[in-house]
Amino acid sequence: MFRTLPIFLLALATTRSIAQAPEIPATRLVGGVTLLEHRADAFARAPKLTVDPKPLLVIGGAGVDPDYGLEHVYQPVVLSDGRIAAFPWIGNSLRIFNAKGAPEKLIGKQGNGPGDFMRTTGLLLLPGDTLFTVDEANFRANWITVGKGVVRSAALLSDIRKTYNLTAIGALPGSRIVWASNLISSTPLPVGERLRRRKPFLVSSPLRDQIAFVDSIPGIEVAGFRTAYRGRKDSTALMVRLGMNSVLAVWGSGIAIANLTGEYAIERRSPTGSVIGRITVPVARRPVTTAMRDAVIAMDLARIDASGGEHMVDIGETRRQARESPFADSLPPIQGLFATPDNTLWAVDGLSYQTGTYWDATAFRIDGAIIGRLHFTGGGVPVYFGNNSVMVRSVDDDGIVTMTSYRIVATK
Repeated sequence: MFRTLPIFLLALATTRSIAQAPEIPATRLVGGVTLLEHRADAFARAPKLTVDPKPLLVIGGAGVDPDYGLEHVYQPVVLSDGRIAAFPWIGNSLRIFNAKGAPEKLIGKQGNGPGDFMRTTGLLLLPGDTLFTVDEANFRANWITVGKGVVRSAALLSDIRKTYNLTAIGALPGSRIVWASNLISSTPLPVGERLRRRKPFLVSSPLRDQIAFVDSIPGIEVAGFRTAYRGRKDSTALMVRLGMNSVLAVWGSGIAIANLTGEYAIERRSPTGSVIGRITVPVARRPVTTAMRDAVIAMDLARIDASGGEHMVDIGETRRQARESPFADSLPPIQGLFATPDNTLWAVDGLSYQTGTYWDATAFRIDGAIIGRLHFTGGGVPVYFGNNSVMVRSVDDDGIVTMTSYRIVATK
């Protein structure tokens, strides 16, 4: 099913239409770092936003050509003319949808020849509507345009293995790429112990040969867990479900990072990695409820059942882990960060992934002011924010993915 009204038309209406009476933070300068501190009631005082229920655009869904399926797409990119590019994390063709949402073309196929892909990580939009992605299996970077396909490929350096499993997060001015990793170390932990292992974070040239800086930040929260595959007792480190993980975005000419600690805070860094600012809102984290746990367990069990146990050593043990592996006590303060073309930063609150529930997101202006608080009641997960729109990813009972774009409007 496809609906019209291309997303790029929304650029004609800037966030000024939703940024009425912004919530301004108090400002302090401490040790060269600008602290932008909001009141505890900042979210309640901020302009209230919702979405127009009539979709602007729908892609995917039941009946779509399987070659254009979105089942493994989590990072769509919207071009200046409204076309949408989507590279699945599992799959080897770049899907292109036109400005009305209809499938337009596929770029690339599985292989290691010119224009082929094996395992891409991340998809970025560069100036001139050029798309950038790294193929870790073929050890090369690729520059792509919709009209010409792959217009350039270049080999990554031999030391790529030292920074393996990096994903491109965003592009800074001057052809610099921000990278981070969500690799979960399998190094065992004592059963019951929890910690956040650090993950690499760096800025470099597209080929990673000119590195501006390398740092590490707190990564995914893990816990020691007892395993018993085929009756053999052992221990491992498992990701804490609904737990903490740092999230990043390129914002303006720098980098925004959230969830470095358990508080609602967004750290701002320069392109060279130095801390230059920090936005805080003193709000409590949302507790993880029994209903939230049950929803995640049901999703995990459904994935196991759908696989039929293929490649599983012990499906019974795998199902036990789905039922018993650890959960966080509270959702992360921020689930994701999204910077729009007009430099609004959307911070999405921690998500519970319960079907049919709500989520909230906060719009920050480049000076740290809150220009809106969006409340969405249709479920799903936001995967893209435009200047005045949001694209939401939803999955039906058959596992079919639909992405729907809505116009953001003031709450009446």
